[in-house]
Amino acid sequence: MREFFKSIKFKILLAIVLVLGGFMVYQVSTGGATSITSSILSFIVTPIQSFSSQISSSVSGFLSNIMSANQTAQQNEALQSQIDELKKQMVDYEEILRENEQYKEALSIKEQNDDYEIVPAFVTSRDPNASYDSFLIDKGSLQGVAVQDPVITSAGLIGYVSEVGPTYSRVSTVLSASTNVGVVNYRTRDTGTVQGTLELSQNGQCRLSYISRDSEMQAGDILITSGTGGVYPQGLIVGEIAEIGLDPTGLSKYAVVNPVTDISSVQDVYVITSFLYQGIGLESEQTPPSSQQAPAQDSSTLSQ
Repeated sequence: MREFFKSIKFKILLAIVLVLGGFMVYQVSTGGATSITSSILSFIVTPIQSFSSQISSSVSGFLSNIMSANQTAQQNEALQSQIDELKKQMVDYEEILRENEQYKEALSIKEQNDDYEIVPAFVTSRDPNASYDSFLIDKGSLQGVAVQDPVITSAGLIGYVSEVGPTYSRVSTVLSASTNVGVVNYRTRDTGTVQGTLELSQNGQCRLSYISRDSEMQAGDILITSGTGGVYPQGLIVGEIAEIGLDPTGLSKYAVVNPVTDISSVQDVYVITSFLYQGIGLESEQTPPSSQQAPAQDSSTLSQ
């Protein structure tokens, strides 16, 4: 113990205590005791206040960010609702424009054929494996559509109604094997029957059969419905002859026909629910011309 009091560490500590004591005596004698207390408290409290202020700032900023995020989310939701509503209005507007155009076209057809009763329709679905053969439309028996009603565009014949539901119908096109259409060559006045075949339909074409070997038909000739069978009105454009060939029997010719409308892409059609002489002579059109032997057909096939 005596060694500690004699050591340099004790002497340094004693010097510090004496200096501090003298400083305190000086402060007391000059009225600075309060200042010392204030300084000590300030030394202790200031860092705590600073730390507390930082924490308060951080919490405030965090809460502010949360509130801002909520407001942004609400604004985004409101904007999305407005966008969805505008999209719906745009679709409705486009639909109205399309319907107006269709009704104008129907009116034009009606003006040129005042005996027609027409129901405008839209193509709603196709068989992806046979889009040429048939498709569904959005009109049915509730709109007055019936089986065997002709289906057209403003350009000409598409096919006929082969199946009817209350609010839909199936249209068999001129490319379908179930379709037979009596036609007349507009230039030569020769007659024949347009039929669908599996091979030609793959290329969007059909076949004109029962052409006389002496016929002067040629590529580029226009074919129109004869109207004799009572299924189709007279004078509808069916298509254009693409090429002429000799039947394998050698007794007659045939022609490859390009339909008047691209069947695979048609969207707007018109069902003729009534026309002059509809149904008259239906049986005669179901029977092929007597000068040629008709090919055998399945009993389920509808000939027209």
